[in-house]
Amino acid sequence: MRKSPPLASPVAAFCLLALALGPASGQEPGGRDAFQDRALPVIERYCVDCHAKGEAEAGVVLDGFGDRAAAVEGGRTWLRVRDAVEGHIMPPADSPQPSPREREALVGWIEGDFLAARCGQQAAPPPVVIRRLNRQEYNNTIRDLLGDVFSWKR
Repeated sequence: MRKSPPLASPVAAFCLLALALGPASGQEPGGRDAFQDRALPVIERYCVDCHAKGEAEAGVVLDGFGDRAAAVEGGRTWLRVRDAVEGHIMPPADSPQPSPREREALVGWIEGDFLAARCGQQAAPPPVVIRRLNRQEYNNTIRDLLGDVFSWKR
């Protein structure tokens, strides 16, 4: 019988395990992401009747999002949705109301997943503008650094 050689290191064992499990992704098993599991059912049940493309009230269209990637592109729409749902402004009082758990699921997705994804997409800060000091600013800087030992005034 032929013996198999032992693994060279724990790193090799980890690599084999990672290959066996497959690549990590942002989706849960079954191909569904957190948006599809938590937020989309609430939106489809309570929001799409009034906020579909054909009849989008207040300019908020919510039926064009099928997954997390499309939803993250929605931008400020989700901030408006969060404010309306948290403040119990939407759905209107004469419409069916989501349970507190459903409200929390939608707001939780917006505050957790959406805002976290948006943080990674923010543009770099603008460059720092370096400017010259005028005579008074220069004298004050030298005085602050060296004390009153030197007088640079003419």
